[in-house]
Amino acid sequence: MAKPPSITQPNDPTTMRTRRSRLGQNRRRGSAMVEFAIAAPLLFFFFFAAFEFCRVAMIRHTVDNAVYEGCRQAIVPGATSGVARSTAANILGTLGLSGSTITVTPSTITNQTPDVTLTVEVSLDDNTFVPPQFFGGKKITRTLTMQREASNL
Repeated sequence: MAKPPSITQPNDPTTMRTRRSRLGQNRRRGSAMVEFAIAAPLLFFFFFAAFEFCRVAMIRHTVDNAVYEGCRQAIVPGATSGVARSTAANILGTLGLSGSTITVTPSTITNQTPDVTLTVEVSLDDNTFVPPQFFGGKKITRTLTMQREASNL
């Protein structure tokens, strides 16, 4: 007597193939988890490293701009060192940078002052988004000296 087609024999080749394929899927699923466990930390590390390097480059360019604009304000006739400091601080504030030191030399600018030097120093420890792993203890320092504009009026 023949069995109905829905019931399969234990040694039927189609049943054995199905069991093997299910067993292979479970093995593949386990190896995918191991691969992810190895690759994910590396991917996160490279992502945050790239993010941090871009942030430091952005800070460096902002400090360059702050030094230039602050010094530019200081060389105009009638300018004061306070104006130069506040201009540089405003530009640094666009990124929300903290822990910066702005120095204007000479501290008092007169009509006889030939040159003005502005120095901006920003600590990277206070201005990174992730813990300072790559740039811990580093500072970005920029100095610019410009000749004052003469007021011969």
